[in-house]
Amino acid sequence: MTILCSLLLGALPAAPAQDKDLFTLYVADTDTFFANEKDAGLLSAFKMIEARMGELPGEIPDFPQLPPEMVSLVTGLLTGEKSLRIGTTDDPGMPFPVYGQLDVIEGDEAAAQRLATTLYNLGLMAGVPFGQKGEDGLVPLVGTDPVDVQFGAKGSSVILSAGKSIDHGVDLSTTGLPAGVAPNFLMQMDVGGIMNLLGEWMSLSEMAGEGEDFVNPLAQVGLDQMAIRVASGSDNERSYTVTRMPGHGSWAKGTGMMPRRNLTLADVNVIPQSAMFGVVSTTNFQGTLDYLLELLEPELAKEGIADPVAMVAALTGFHLEEDLIDHLGDAVGVYTSDATGGGGFLSLVAFMELSNPEGMLSTIERLEDLINGLGASAAQGYVRTRNWQHGGNEYLSLTFPGLPVPAEPTLSVSGNHLFIGMSPGATVGAVQSAQQAGGLNENPRFAGNLPHAIADSQSISFVDSPRMLRHGYGITSLFCSALVNGTRSRFDDSRDAGMIMPTFPELARGAKASVTATYMDGNDLVTEQWADSSILVNMTSMAGWLTASPAALLLPLAFLGVRAAESEEAILAPFVYELK
Repeated sequence: MTILCSLLLGALPAAPAQDKDLFTLYVADTDTFFANEKDAGLLSAFKMIEARMGELPGEIPDFPQLPPEMVSLVTGLLTGEKSLRIGTTDDPGMPFPVYGQLDVIEGDEAAAQRLATTLYNLGLMAGVPFGQKGEDGLVPLVGTDPVDVQFGAKGSSVILSAGKSIDHGVDLSTTGLPAGVAPNFLMQMDVGGIMNLLGEWMSLSEMAGEGEDFVNPLAQVGLDQMAIRVASGSDNERSYTVTRMPGHGSWAKGTGMMPRRNLTLADVNVIPQSAMFGVVSTTNFQGTLDYLLELLEPELAKEGIADPVAMVAALTGFHLEEDLIDHLGDAVGVYTSDATGGGGFLSLVAFMELSNPEGMLSTIERLEDLINGLGASAAQGYVRTRNWQHGGNEYLSLTFPGLPVPAEPTLSVSGNHLFIGMSPGATVGAVQSAQQAGGLNENPRFAGNLPHAIADSQSISFVDSPRMLRHGYGITSLFCSALVNGTRSRFDDSRDAGMIMPTFPELARGAKASVTATYMDGNDLVTEQWADSSILVNMTSMAGWLTASPAALLLPLAFLGVRAAESEEAILAPFVYELK
């Protein structure tokens, strides 16, 4: 009976080899990234770069003399539709169970054949050792053993494959993007699969024995279970990005770091309506601390440290759990706003929900005593705290009497929140805003662009891109002029993209803010971002953020402060030494 079964099974056709993509990348044609009509001029200028590159050999001494078709080819490859896949297979005919394939996707089979012929001829000119074309139309490269490398046209694509050529395309149907929005970018990565593959390769190579040393630490933080999928696309109004991490829920619950609740409208409205940037999330402080201590336990044990929290408490009198974690709630956030200082970097405020405000006040008093004690002894009084009141609220600032230090961090407990600002004015503004009705949800640029319900989200972020346009318009216009001038021709007046930067009213009309929401979808963690689809709008907004922020002033001012301290008999040196 056994012999009969063996004969029958042997007569059956072999099951096809199973392929598993570990990394997938898809990039659409460059034109699809310029879907917004505001970017039409910018796209025209970019398309003229190819012609300008062809003129450079005659203008710049020693510039490489590239064949005209080479410039066109490289430009086409960079700007055209393409995909890359790397994976593993159980194909018994392969010496290494790994494959990789680059697809350059053309419009039709004829276009693919033309591109393949061009590449083949250029390869011959460069001395590439091609073999004889196979029945599948692919040309092997000689001397690549033990890995087979093939090249050629396959359907409407030109492929370069290593290991084996694969027929399955990139799945563009399950991106999570809104209906009718085609992806212009897609990336999928099986981090756990890649880790296992690298570990096996290290075990079989000269690094035998190091595979587990490589994989185990990464597995401790959950990377062996991680997979990620990112897709983006756009229409004429918005760009959309969806990131999905399958199985994240099981990992978060297993580590104890899953937030205990989702966001509420009250959490979001702690951020003022005038926010320029803001992010608020729910977290699990105790679970996160426990997980970090668990990760550090083996290394701490080598140093003879059994309980680092207790050790720090014995040395400083500050117990991380009893004096801090036990008083914290679930929500934490950070933002900049007009209310806290004009929206720039120095208006930055952080806030944390408190489960025990009275306990936090007690902790702050103890920290104040500790800081003042160190400041008096080690810094000779040049570092101290200042208690003060404003509008019925108490505030605590860290000051540097007699030193031009450009910082005065200030904190305050108001209601069930702790606020920490970079300046007294920022913290006062944060407290006053939190005490007023309304908040970020009253901002139409936030509420009108929210991709997911607040009550179902674990994290929400907001960037008010339209408000930064006026600050960045000038510098972005300079960039556009540089691009247009750089692509113009001295010999052909018709090659001129003209005015590619819209007028400010045209650029600002209908501009969208960037809003991101993170939430659980079953066992998957999903992050959705909605933003303006115009590249110029986003560039101008970013330039405006950098131009309007006075953060760059901190470095020279801090340098002056330290130099002044050094002139006062280096009074900061013993303070730093003592802290070591």
